[in-house]
Parts: sequence; C-alpha cells; structure tokens
Amino acid sequence: MYSGRILMASVMLVIVMITAASLPSSIGCCNAPKISAEKPEVGVVKGVVYSPPNSCAVVGDAMVHEGDAIHDIAVIAIQSDSVEFSKAGITWQQGVLEKPHKAWKQ
Repeated sequence: MYSGRILMASVMLVIVMITAASLPSSIGCCNAPKISAEKPEVGVVKGVVYSPPNSCAVVGDAMVHEGDAIHDIAVIAIQSDSVEFSKAGITWQQGVLEKPHKAWKQ
C-alpha cells in the first residue's frame, strides 16, 4: 500500500519539477535559469522515477513505463539513471539528458 503512495508521490514530484522548469523565469526565483520556448528534442530522457516494478520515465513530453512504445521505439527497461530502448533490432541505453540516439530521427 505504501509503495503505491510513494510511487504516486514521486510521479507527482517529477510532474511539478517539469512544470516549474517550463514556467517563465519572471514567475519563479530571480536566479532561475531561462528556459527555451522551443519544442523539446524528440527522445530526450528528462527524468526517471525508479521504483521497480513500477518505474517510469519522462521522455520528451510523455511519461512512459517498461513495455510502452513512443515514436515506434519500445521501452525495454528503466534503470535508476537511464532507459533502455529498442527499434528495428537495435537496442541502446540512454541516460538522463543525453543526446538522443540516431534511431529517434529515423
């Protein structure tokens, strides 16, 4: 029962953090970094909530779980600091905020 609550609290924290990061800097702290208004690059792993067997990750602007697919790319596994993806027989591991694998653009 508590693990479900902890997972939900973790997911909510990630959502709050992403939302706060996307707010204009004039709303938040005066020292907040400026956030680009450009659309996020497809395939960027923005964050991971590692809580097996219910781990999830934020990829681009979507939340995914193991077994999900995003842009025809399968989410194979979610580790504490990276996500394992697969597409057309190619499997790769991508860390949080790493440049997306070339398969994301194919």
